[in-house]
Amino acid sequence: MGEVERTVDALGRHPRAWSVVACGRNARLRARLAGRERVVTLGWRDDVPELMAAADVLVALVAGAADASRSSVHHGRGGRRRRGRAPQRSLAAAG
Repeated sequence: MGEVERTVDALGRHPRAWSVVACGRNARLRARLAGRERVVTLGWRDDVPELMAAADVLVALVAGAADASRSSVHHGRGGRRRRGRAPQRSLAAAG
């Protein structure tokens, strides 16, 4: 299982969280995430800035990153940006 799948699984532990995953042209990733509850996968998009602006929380995984320490969390709609292992801390704090 890759970093994206682990992150989607972690987000899925929150009862109200939905994950929208921009897979781009990665058909294998879309297939691996298909059928998961509260997960929407998207192919290549030209409206990524609008999607990002609409998000409550954005988790950006750096392509090829070996661990979550190279990810960042963005709290949407004018919120703050945090780097590092914030996804795990944020989820734990959210319950």
